[in-house]
This record gives sequence, C-alpha cells and structure tokens, in this order.
Amino acid sequence: MQLKAFIKDLAFVQVVNFLVKPLWILAVDRVVQNQLGQELYGQYYAAFNLAVMLIILTDLGLNNYLTKDAVDESKSSMSIIRNSIKIKLVLSLIYFALILLIGWQKDIPLGLLAWVGTNLVLLSISQWLRVWFNVTKAFRKESLVAVTDRLVAILLWLGIFGAFTLENQELLHLFLGAQTIGFIVAIGIALFFIFKETAPLSSEQPTHLKQVLISCLPFTLLAFFMAAFTRIDVELMDYFIKAPVNYHKGVYAQGFVILNAGNMMAALFGTMLLPIFTKQIKSQETVVPIMKVSTLIIGASSLLVLLILQFWGSEIYQIYYKSGPKEHDFNYHLKTFCTVIFVYIPMALTYVFGTYLTALGRLKLLVILAVITFVLNVCLNIYLQPILNAYGAAIAALITQSFFCLACIFYSLLALRKK
Repeated sequence: MQLKAFIKDLAFVQVVNFLVKPLWILAVDRVVQNQLGQELYGQYYAAFNLAVMLIILTDLGLNNYLTKDAVDESKSSMSIIRNSIKIKLVLSLIYFALILLIGWQKDIPLGLLAWVGTNLVLLSISQWLRVWFNVTKAFRKESLVAVTDRLVAILLWLGIFGAFTLENQELLHLFLGAQTIGFIVAIGIALFFIFKETAPLSSEQPTHLKQVLISCLPFTLLAFFMAAFTRIDVELMDYFIKAPVNYHKGVYAQGFVILNAGNMMAALFGTMLLPIFTKQIKSQETVVPIMKVSTLIIGASSLLVLLILQFWGSEIYQIYYKSGPKEHDFNYHLKTFCTVIFVYIPMALTYVFGTYLTALGRLKLLVILAVITFVLNVCLNIYLQPILNAYGAAIAALITQSFFCLACIFYSLLALRKK
C-alpha cells in the first residue's frame, strides 16, 4: 500500500515539476544565456557558483537533520520550525558576510553577488519551510510550493520581456528580480499552509541551539563536501585556465544549466525518500520495493539521456544555443556540453542510495566518501583543466560523481545483504 501511495505521489510531483521547470530553462534561462553572451553570462555564473557553493552555510545539513529527527523521535512537525528559526537567521547573515568578502577578493561585482545571494537565501528559506510538508508526507502540497517560485518568475519574465526591449544589464536585472519575487511568493504560500494546518505548540519544549548544532554536524560536513566536489571546478578555473576565464566558465555553464534542471527532478526522489526510508527502517519494514522502483525510474531516464545525446546531441546544442564555428570551437563546446549532462546519471542515482545510507545513520561513512571524492575532484581538475579547459572540468565532474555514486550503491547493497 505504501509503495502504491509513493508511486502516485511521485508521479504527481514529477508531472508538476516537469510542466514548470523545463519552461523556465527553455523560455527564460536560454534567452538570457544567448543574449548576454559567454563573457557576461560567465561573470554572472561565477557569482552564482560562488554563492551556491557556500549556500550550505545557511543550512548546515539542517533540513536533512530535521527531517530524520522528526521521524525518528516522532516529534511534532511544527517543532522543526520553532527549533531552527534562530539558527536559520544567524546562518544567513554569516553567509552574506562571507560571500561578499570572498567576492570582493575575487573582483566579482558585489551588487551582482549580493542579489544572487539574496535569491539563494530566499530559496534556502523556502526549502527549509518545505521540510514541514515532507515530514507530514504532504508531498503534493510541497511540490506545488516548490514550483511556485519558477511559475511566478516565468509569468513576470514573459510579461516584461515581451513588452519592452531590454539591454543586457537590464535583462540580467529582470532575470534576477523575477526570481526574487517568485521566491517571496513561494515562502508566503508555504507559511500560509503551515500555520493554517498546524496547531500552535504548547507543551513541547524547544531544542537548545547548541544541541541542534551538534546534532547537525555530520549533516553539515556531508553537505559541505558534496557541494564542494560539485562546484569547486568553476572556482579552480581562475587558477588553472588561461584568459578569458569567464568565456570558459560560460562554456561549462551551458551544460550545467541543463544538468541542474535534471538534478532538480532527481532531487525530488531524495526529498520524498528520506522520511519514507527513515520510517521504514525504524519500524523494521523492507525498503527494497520502493528502492527498486526509484532505481528503475532513474535508470530509465538515464538511458533516455544517453540515447538522446548519442544520436541528437549536436542538433540539441545548436537549437538550444545560438552558436557556430565562426564564433568559437564548436567541437569544444559540444563535448563539454554533452559530458556535463552525462553527470546527471550518477548524481540522480545518488539521490536514492545516498539517501538510504543517510536514513540508516551511516553519516560517518558518507562524510569519508565525500572527502575522498572532493580530493579526487581537485586533483583531476588540477591535471585536466590546463590541458582541456572546461572540457577537462566536465570529465573530472563525471569521474568524481560516478565514484561517489558507485560507492553509495556498494555500501547500500552491503547493508541490505546484512539485513
């Protein structure tokens, strides 16, 4: 019965996200990339990548900890908000100070970085509030809140972009501003649902700040090193790729935008599976049926990605981006584009098997694997980037994500055999 409910909720969540998020990529992000060009978009992507890599400071593994803790301890779902609101605010302030300091040292425009950072903090708050929906297994409402930001941003974008002719800087401001408004609306809707459907807490005592931070430490380390080995490649380009660096960052970003879209869809599995796996493990139920279904769905989507890129990769690239041999090396762009998108396969599978290990409480193992993967990623980038530029970074990403994924699969199967 639980498997049937999981499949129904998963189908609803995927359909809702599939209707909205690809539209953002095709109707908005692609237009911005093409109109801004490699240099200006590369500058934006450098700010975005730095802000994303450090966004873990606003979370510190808090979302996963709160989800697992609420299920393990059968706590009131409302307590997840009261126990962590002060932490969230303090961490957001620290995050802002740090990204502006690093951005100043790296000569990244501080106004651009502050705006990107604001959007990511709002996204982080939205994701933190959505923990309530996951704990209460209100996955359908969670998915509606999750797409609200993009839906609002798309409507604003289409209305203004269609009515006015914009210069490059104005286009970038519209791109960022539409997202800001979208995130604020999504947060408002999430709060409306939460306070409408949850009674105020009276007897349950709030958890002390120190206790929460100590409990979050393993989640923090895991989230940090996973974010680091996913994002550090762009930061290393400043040291190992010759000028124009922003141009190569723009080339790398072309594939990464598509990867992020696929990753958002795959991340829905992790969001849904963590409370389900945790509850099944606690009640000593088998996780195999849900794990098999999740793996089959991701495996099928991965096979589809491989076939599409194998037969129509060049055509997709030329349709998606206004680029040609007269402007740059087309083969270099295409190889980087396809290799980065291939990274979707190991990243998607990690959302199943990595989530299972998290639910098992094997956080020490996951942290060790993440540290090893981070070191591997840095070493590969140091070797490959000076030779192959952005294509080298793409190869390094594929190898390191595959290593982490295979390690998670191996230890998950080992744990299942012991059971």
